[in-house]
Amino acid sequence: MNPMTTNTRTLVQQARMNELSGKHAHSKLLKKPLFITKFSEILCIAIPIVYFLPSEIVTSYLGGQRVGAVLAVLLLIVSIVRHIFRWDDNLVGHRTYMAKNHRSASRALEILTDQNATEEEALEYLRGQSDSTIEEMSLFEGIPEKVQQYAYRMALKEFSPAQISYAICANCKKSVWSFKKGSCQLCGGNG
Repeated sequence: MNPMTTNTRTLVQQARMNELSGKHAHSKLLKKPLFITKFSEILCIAIPIVYFLPSEIVTSYLGGQRVGAVLAVLLLIVSIVRHIFRWDDNLVGHRTYMAKNHRSASRALEILTDQNATEEEALEYLRGQSDSTIEEMSLFEGIPEKVQQYAYRMALKEFSPAQISYAICANCKKSVWSFKKGSCQLCGGNG
C-alpha cells in the first residue's frame, strides 16, 4: 500500500473542486424548472376551485367563468412550455447529479483528510469520476456564463472555508469572499 503522491492529491483536489462547482451549478439551474413546476401545480389546484365554487360567489367577486378560462389558458401555456423545454426531466436530472456531486465531493474530502489514504484508493476514486461526467455534461449544454462563474465562486468558498487563501480566483487573483462584479472570465469579478 503506497501513500498518495502529490500529483494524485492534486488530481483529487481538482476533482473535488469540479464536484463542488457542479453541485452549485445544478442548484442554480434548478430554480427556473422548480418555479414553473410549482406554478403549474398551483394552477392545477386553482382552476378546479374556480370552476367548482358556487356560481354566485364566482360571478359576484371574481368575474365568473372568465377567471376560470384565463387560468385554464395559463395552465395550458405553462404545460406546453414545461414539455417543450423538458423541465421535468431537467429537474430530476439536476437533483440527481446535485446529490451525486455532494456525495463525491464529500468522498474526495475524506480521502484528502485521511492521513492513511493510499494511492490506490485515490486512483479508484478518480476512475469513478470519469464514468458519469458525460451524462452530467448533457445537462450543462448551453449553461450561461454567469451560472458557471457563480458555481466557481461558490465552489471556491466551500472548497476550504477555513483557509481564505484558497478562495482566490486562479485568473484574477482576487478573493471570492469580497466579490465585486467585474470582467474576470473565470469568476465574473475583480471589479
